Amino acid sequence: MTRVLFLPGDGCCFFYAGHCLYEEKMNPGLHEQFQCAVLAALDADFDDFVQRCERLSVQVETAGQIWNKQCEDVLGQHWPCVSYRADPEADNPNLCIYLVFDRCALRFPRCPGRCRHFRYGQPVAENIF
Repeated sequence: MTRVLFLPGDGCCFFYAGHCLYEEKMNPGLHEQFQCAVLAALDADFDDFVQRCERLSVQVETAGQIWNKQCEDVLGQHWPCVSYRADPEADNPNLCIYLVFDRCALRFPRCPGRCRHFRYGQPVAENIF
């Protein structure tokens, strides 16, 4: 029996870097496994940081300065991720090319080609929400 081959999905509005953003477009934020690992770790660190600052009665302005410095150290030059690739065309050249808001395009399912969700149009990665 022969296998059905799909046409490529690169003209689809849900296609981004070889992956399908359909699920995220239909249910934004529902699937936590799509979140960027670096930003997820930073988010957890922030929660811990806030609790420590509250316990130590650190002033809000001081805490903000400390956190900004920590973010600069983590995100300032090279993100601690094996899939990180700098996006030279972004406003911030340190952003990862696979970052779609706070989601990692590489964590989305691979695009199978022209499937039942295929729709011509501008990529939703630019206006996903």
